[in-house]
Amino acid sequence: MAHDTPPAPGSYGSSTARQALAKDVATAMGLARFTPTGPASNAVVDRLRAHIRGALPEATAQLATLPNTRGRDIVAHTLDGARNLLKRSCPDPAARLTLHAKYAELVLSIAEEWRAKKPTG
Repeated sequence: MAHDTPPAPGSYGSSTARQALAKDVATAMGLARFTPTGPASNAVVDRLRAHIRGALPEATAQLATLPNTRGRDIVAHTLDGARNLLKRSCPDPAARLTLHAKYAELVLSIAEEWRAKKPTG
């Protein structure tokens, strides 16, 4: 399964990043159902981890802009969960793929919110 590397950090607001993530998420979810172990699964998890790492700085910046509300708590817990997933992975192969896919989607969505309201220039 040849695949380009995830976009560089700082480019996570682009449609290219969203498309690359969508492809990796679809691949991960399919592998989780049918072939959760092996080189292809390991490769997609590595790419999803790169997506998470790349989007975390902007997602963290978005967290800093949020008022002290329940929404902020949810974003903070989501980012904590993503960081914890990067530190130690899940031993269940199917859950590992699913967790990485879902956290990558969530972290990129939070980062995109920050980019949408970030002043330009």
